[in-house]
Amino acid sequence: MEHHITERMATRTDNSVQYLGGSVDRRRMSHRTLLELCGHGTLDDIINIYASHLPRNIERYGNRYIPEGVENIPEPFLWYVFESLAKAVAAMAGDRIVGRERMARCDVKEVVHRDIKPQNVFFRKPDDNYFSAYPVPVLGDYGLAIETDRHDRFNPELYRDSGTPGFFAAEQKRYVHTAGLLPAGPSLLRLGAKTNVWAIGMTMIALINLDRGPEQVDYSTPQRPEIEQPTHVSRELQDLVNTCVAFSPAGRPIPRVLLRNIRAAMPRHDGGMAAQNPAPRRGARYPNRLYYPIDRFLANEPVPANPLPQAFATIWN
Repeated sequence: MEHHITERMATRTDNSVQYLGGSVDRRRMSHRTLLELCGHGTLDDIINIYASHLPRNIERYGNRYIPEGVENIPEPFLWYVFESLAKAVAAMAGDRIVGRERMARCDVKEVVHRDIKPQNVFFRKPDDNYFSAYPVPVLGDYGLAIETDRHDRFNPELYRDSGTPGFFAAEQKRYVHTAGLLPAGPSLLRLGAKTNVWAIGMTMIALINLDRGPEQVDYSTPQRPEIEQPTHVSRELQDLVNTCVAFSPAGRPIPRVLLRNIRAAMPRHDGGMAAQNPAPRRGARYPNRLYYPIDRFLANEPVPANPLPQAFATIWN
């Protein structure tokens, strides 16, 4: 399924990791998939750099990898990531998105990724004609993705509880009544395009909050995750992100409406970065510069190591 969905997504949008070739061995139930090299890191790497100055990380990293006076990821980049992810989820819903254009619907079945998170948002080299100072965000890792439609009798029962804690929408979790042990609440809802919308909203919240491992929302009562101390981002961005993480799928926008709303608001908040051409000189200080590992490395600036997970660190030591 991963091979099939990866290949199909590459034909729907340029904001999915591009498929270069591969093969499926049905006898051995295995596949070989060749993908583009996204050599500019992941969204998680950017959170890692910008979180290095926070009190909770000073002891861990022992250094500050962004200049004094820089505290948060620039808002134009947040909008760029948001638009790119919205294009990807619109494509998963069956639209074909090429560049800035939405084409006709191309497939009946929609794709539910089930594991959208900062670690699965990769970066290819910047586009010279659009946000040329920033690497291009692309969605990847379709290992848990499914194809589904309204006739799918396995949805939601077989598709829940797969993914990464902290990034589960309400309908992805199982719930039971304290009496009777019967399925309750959001567990009766099907997974679909709006599950992807919730996940990109949560990814944006993690990016704004500089949180690499957010706590899983407790859905015992209807609630949604929150943006912490949101004063450094515009009200318009906050409102759009908040609509994505509504408790009920009925309260979330469908992907193509979300994409339309993002594009309508972006010109008011992109700081001129969308049209900037050519890109600024590497290593220069300029408004809304993004500090990310490969850019800092090529500018001969220090780059933080990505710490090993605690379990591996214990073994290593």
